[in-house]
Amino acid sequence: MTATAASDGTLSPRDALTVLVVGGGGREHALAWKLAQSHRVARALVAPGNAGTAHEPRVENVAVGAEDIEGLVARHPHPALRLRAESQPPPAHALHRRRLRVR
Repeated sequence: MTATAASDGTLSPRDALTVLVVGGGGREHALAWKLAQSHRVARALVAPGNAGTAHEPRVENVAVGAEDIEGLVARHPHPALRLRAESQPPPAHALHRRRLRVR
């Protein structure tokens, strides 16, 4: 896939990434915050997120628990989801990888 960049270096809405960060702790907050700063990321979804992630620009909390595999699968793959980031310890991490497919 060839991405189309605007003159300011940002990607077109069609090419920009939507990222799913699974978890609600400080690591996930830091990861979502940093990902949202990238010109390649349109928004970072955090499941379930926390009070801090709720206030970050281009970061959106998703009302699904990190351990709720079926809830995450039902909510995602989001039509624009192109990257998933997890910081969960096994076995949840392995289950997420198998159940959530990313384009």
